[in-house]
Amino acid sequence: MSTPAQAILVWLGYINLILAGFNLIPGFPMDGGRVLRSIVWRITGNADRATNIAGRVGIMVGWLFIALGLWRLFSGAGLGGLWIAFIGWFLVQAAGSSVAQARATSLLQGVSVGDLMSRDCTPVDANVSLQSFVDRELSRAAPHCYVVVEGDQFSGLLLPSEIRRIPRDRWDQTPVRAVMRPLSRLKTLPAEAPVTEALELMGRENLVQIPVMSKGFFQGVITRNEIAQLLQTRSELRAA
Repeated sequence: MSTPAQAILVWLGYINLILAGFNLIPGFPMDGGRVLRSIVWRITGNADRATNIAGRVGIMVGWLFIALGLWRLFSGAGLGGLWIAFIGWFLVQAAGSSVAQARATSLLQGVSVGDLMSRDCTPVDANVSLQSFVDRELSRAAPHCYVVVEGDQFSGLLLPSEIRRIPRDRWDQTPVRAVMRPLSRLKTLPAEAPVTEALELMGRENLVQIPVMSKGFFQGVITRNEIAQLLQTRSELRAA
């Protein structure tokens, strides 16, 4: 008769076998999908094509899991079928994201942050009131890049969206410094960093723009829109 400790070990063994089998599913980015990608890469000699094929296989496998799970659910399997469908949905999402990321990496290859950054940011004095800033800048032009300066030093970024958090009747009493994002809290990149690094950082930190610094000096700002425009342009050129 087995002891509770032995039963737990047997149960953990089953769990590990299930996880190992799951990882061997031939869908990127699972381990099985990475093996498939390596094989296709070896045959075709094209890394982008191998990633695309492995990712699409992963999407197909995921939809098969979803179909199987729904069939089992409506056949009376209950939560077991729903769990299989959920695994399929996870595979579809993961494979789709991997294909999109690989495609973006390929399209942005060879481009640095300095090649794409905007250098025409408008300097804003940190001591100016929000009301003065809105009257002078936002009322005349579409919002773009605003850098906050104290003397000749870059202090932070000012996002127009941050101003809306302050009640309008306090704008004339609130300095720009109070709502800016200070340099100490900003994620920055050097101009020589690849654009793919900026894209990854934006996705991970949910950022729309990143200051570009060189030896402690402000160089410009790279935005999500600039990267998206380059991706669209290169994608259209490749499809032509």
